Amino acid sequence: MKKLKTPQDVQRRNFLKTVASSGIAVNTLKASALGMGIMASRTAAAAGPGGLKRVIFVYTPDGAPNGTYTLNNGTLGENAVGLEAVKDNCIIFDDCTTGGNGHSDGGLGILGGAGTPPAGQEFRIDTYDVHLEKYLGAASVIPSLHLGVESNSENCIGFRSKNRIKYQDNPIAAFTGMFGAGGEAVDPASIARKKAPFESSLAEIRAIKAKLSASEVLRMEEHEEAIERMIANFDQGTTAGCDDISQFKYGLDGTEIGEFAKISKMQCQNIVDAFKCDLTNVATLHLGNHSAEFTISADPELAALGTYHTAVHFPDTIGYGAYRRFFTERLAELIALLKTTKGSDDEFLIESTLVLQITCMGNGNAHDQAQAPFTLVSGSTQMVGGRGFNAGHSYNLLDTVSAALGVDDQMPKYASIGTGDGGGVVSGLLTAV
Repeated sequence: MKKLKTPQDVQRRNFLKTVASSGIAVNTLKASALGMGIMASRTAAAAGPGGLKRVIFVYTPDGAPNGTYTLNNGTLGENAVGLEAVKDNCIIFDDCTTGGNGHSDGGLGILGGAGTPPAGQEFRIDTYDVHLEKYLGAASVIPSLHLGVESNSENCIGFRSKNRIKYQDNPIAAFTGMFGAGGEAVDPASIARKKAPFESSLAEIRAIKAKLSASEVLRMEEHEEAIERMIANFDQGTTAGCDDISQFKYGLDGTEIGEFAKISKMQCQNIVDAFKCDLTNVATLHLGNHSAEFTISADPELAALGTYHTAVHFPDTIGYGAYRRFFTERLAELIALLKTTKGSDDEFLIESTLVLQITCMGNGNAHDQAQAPFTLVSGSTQMVGGRGFNAGHSYNLLDTVSAALGVDDQMPKYASIGTGDGGGVVSGLLTAV
């Protein structure tokens, strides 16, 4: 299988060749603060036009009625029609086998956290989003965001060092945690902790430069400048010029039960604000929960159906489909925000962001792991949207995202861990550049 070659791959190889000439072992470098700091900053700050440096996971519970979430020859299936305005940025999969086992692990396996721990390891591996924190998140004030809407912060999809991640369901609290009560500050102690390894990296770079030739010094100075820019961002708390943070509307305090659509919009805005201010490069939005015991009372049509769980298991698929279309509309709103909001590089966020919509089942009525609906979204030149595609297993999608982000050398190979088939990257899905 042809390995996807990205701009980040080229940057990494050039950097490693340069530093190797100074006499430092490559394996030692990869594990050092210097290696981590430079590669994180290069990925985050210098992906370039069409390059991917951010990712969002959007969890929608309990799949969809089989054959209804599709994109074939430009036509969306009945439960994907909410994506019509943004379908050119979407690749839809309706054939995936999901990682994990639906209700039994609360959807944890979707991001690679399910199953028996690897040999010699007491606990299951951290989920994919947590691993990404070490690379895309290492150069950020906030390594990653975990936001929810009536997720109840239980049985969520993230797993870190023995424990499930607690999702923040209150968008006001999430906003305050990022920007402060006045929308303008981040905790100074947290910033100092984040700055420390990068300041250490600068010292190491300056020591290495003395051992390099003149041409190699020029290359090294590019990395030095990238880290200096990241430290400057830490000192500012947010990116310079990020002074137009959105103010919440709706007159809500963030805890209203049943105001699912409005709370979702607020959380989507939180993610977009964090991205445009360079606070983070990794975010997860957890819509509801796998047990589906919630009612969207603010929507008359859905309120009449009762809980989502009831709708999923009703003898017909009318109610199930209505709820699934509702979740599709939430995804579309996030995509629209990414397409209309510019980041610090003056490019629209969609151009440097991958969104992967994930789910814990295929047909939730049958608790089936097959034919699960997933969606990959971006405006990057690395992805051609507006089509359906076959991926085989959701873990192959995780490996593909790693390749697209240029971190596949550092990330676990989830297809091998989860399925044993070693399938890796989905062939032909992304554009080789």
